[in-house]
Amino acid sequence: MQPATHVTQPRSVVPQTAVVSVQPPSSHQSSHSSAGDGNFPSPNQHAAASSALAHDPASMTRMLQLGDGTILTFTMADVGDPSAVSFCRDIARLNAMWDDSSPDWQGDSVLVIKGHPIAIKHWPEVYRYAWNQQWQGTKHKWGCWRDITERYRQGTPDDFWREFSEDGTRMSYTRILARLHETRVKEAEEKVQKAGDELGHLFDQQCTYRKGSETHVLTRPWAVVRRLQALGEAGSRNGGHWL
Repeated sequence: MQPATHVTQPRSVVPQTAVVSVQPPSSHQSSHSSAGDGNFPSPNQHAAASSALAHDPASMTRMLQLGDGTILTFTMADVGDPSAVSFCRDIARLNAMWDDSSPDWQGDSVLVIKGHPIAIKHWPEVYRYAWNQQWQGTKHKWGCWRDITERYRQGTPDDFWREFSEDGTRMSYTRILARLHETRVKEAEEKVQKAGDELGHLFDQQCTYRKGSETHVLTRPWAVVRRLQALGEAGSRNGGHWL
């Protein structure tokens, strides 16, 4: 904590997102307060207010750009807990709430901030700085919604249901997720095999990680794919090569 200093300026304006109760100085108040300060807060009170702002996530102002270009400013005090909504039986509704820059957007969402419906796509940006773990219970569900929506939008709704039907009956939400997972695993394995063929002996040098003082080769397909993506991004800046 910095030592208190003599205050000669008028009282600073406390941001609206913090409420500071200022008590009148007592007769034994520190000599650092000038005579005639009246009810102005002391330097220590200013420091306490700043500390409260820094440690209270609900008081921090955030900005979010919506699909129509609107810049929404808000604090976590304006945001409710993530909705317990389920889209297991209504994937079309999920698609309509997913992205406010999409033609499928219908201007409706189960999350509303200051009168603005917030597309599900933006929810991680809204909740990721909430230090009270608001997002943890919804994070996994959000990932599932993203995977289903991405596949749903690769064609028409009829295309989607043709792929995810068995014997003329639409698959359950859980079965669709399982099928999507199987597809992603297969695609990841194919990418890993292709990279192994292209990189040859360099594969073990590029797809590694450190654990303590030891170096290990990545074996999980998802981890290898992420590394390959990073290599690909670096390669695009170096003539389109892996390295």
